[in-house]
Amino acid sequence: MRGGDTLLLVEGEINALSVWQCLPEGVTCLSFGSESGPHPEVLAAAARPYRRVFVWADDPQRALAIRATLGREAVPLQSPRREGTKLDANALLQEELLPPFLRELMGVRCWGEGSNSEPLR
Repeated sequence: MRGGDTLLLVEGEINALSVWQCLPEGVTCLSFGSESGPHPEVLAAAARPYRRVFVWADDPQRALAIRATLGREAVPLQSPRREGTKLDANALLQEELLPPFLRELMGVRCWGEGSNSEPLR
């Protein structure tokens, strides 16, 4: 653990790396993989020490399914869409929108907040 009380589980390793580049304060970010799917007992053990847990997936049903495997309360997040295009963590990072996205949905500060802070909803 990185000294924080929040765990963010994300779909895919590239998305996890993108979140780490923002250095969200007090947040540890782990990938639960992509197509192969997570190992429920590993995710549950990883989430146990954290006070807050978020699960971010492209598909809201997948986020809910992952949350169900944790055996505890967790907030599901889904990738926003703009003009029909999915904006995962990597896409949001490239557009300088990931820090405001994390700030708004998780209530955390990020390093390097970009100037492109238009609403995503």
